[in-house]
Amino acid sequence: MENKNHLAILYVYALYSSEKNHVYLQYTAALVVFYYLTRKGHFKDYKETQLLVYDYKDSRRFMWEDKTFMNDINFVRGYDYLSRARVKTSDYRDINAHQCTEKGADFIKKSDYFSSVEAKDILRELSCECGDLLSVRLDDDNPKLVCEKCKTEIVIDGFLSNLFTDIEPDFTPVFL
Repeated sequence: MENKNHLAILYVYALYSSEKNHVYLQYTAALVVFYYLTRKGHFKDYKETQLLVYDYKDSRRFMWEDKTFMNDINFVRGYDYLSRARVKTSDYRDINAHQCTEKGADFIKKSDYFSSVEAKDILRELSCECGDLLSVRLDDDNPKLVCEKCKTEIVIDGFLSNLFTDIEPDFTPVFL
């Protein structure tokens, strides 16, 4: 693996998915998790402002997807540490999901990443105070990280964008 982002991506997928248990992390939900971690400072190479038109629930929406993140996912997949599943029905668009393969789970365990400060920080960010891993809920207005046990909710503002509303400029125009 080339950098810390690759290890962190594999670690997060190892938390949320498993080839052995046939559990996948749906791609939109993964984007929510990685956007949240990016905003928390865990992925300094990713930009919060890059958008993608993608399926969100039953419609196409503008949402976050940093191109570096997408390249990193593909890099990790290239080692066969993540596998991808795609499903499409006559009633629904493509559904993409990834899972940590057994090869990926073995690699991340042997790498000592689980015991690293970075991994502990990521786990802390993605866990409820009760210790359960937070789930992703795709609500209409904003996605949320939720604890089913405690009913804790963290609203993920900024993940979805409405490009039909005015964007406030972060500069003062100058006219000559």
